[in-house]
Amino acid sequence: MRFQFLIAITLLVAICACVAQTPSDQHPRVVNADDISEISLTRLGGDGEPADVVTFFADGSATYEGKHNVERIGQFKGKLPDRFFNKTFPLLAKPFAELATNGFSFGKPTSGLVPVQLHIKWTGGVWEIEDHCPGLDDRAWACEMIARGLAGEIAWTK
Repeated sequence: MRFQFLIAITLLVAICACVAQTPSDQHPRVVNADDISEISLTRLGGDGEPADVVTFFADGSATYEGKHNVERIGQFKGKLPDRFFNKTFPLLAKPFAELATNGFSFGKPTSGLVPVQLHIKWTGGVWEIEDHCPGLDDRAWACEMIARGLAGEIAWTK
């Protein structure tokens, strides 16, 4: 009986540890928005799914590469629009810094959803993770939508 109790407790502890684990538990980091120099989102695509990469830089420049199943195919560059008297990149960096610092639930590969790879480069290193289930975590989804919306406002040139 005592042996069964020990096995049950051990299994319970192992299950709780697996459930509680987040990316920030695996790779502790503190990311300051002012230290971010680059943010990119990559839609990985697949059969009939969009594949592209949009990258924003701290100097206000941006690049876009459309691979397939997107409106723009090829490599493009552009400039982030300013918001009134504020530079846009620092506003974009804040929610991404919070996401990289605190982690998020990135799900398991799910059919019908296009995985998104998030890449953040800052003075302390690089954080890259694949979001297998976009929309599962509200904060990750909001960051992705902010970036996609901002990309839609850029006047891209070849």
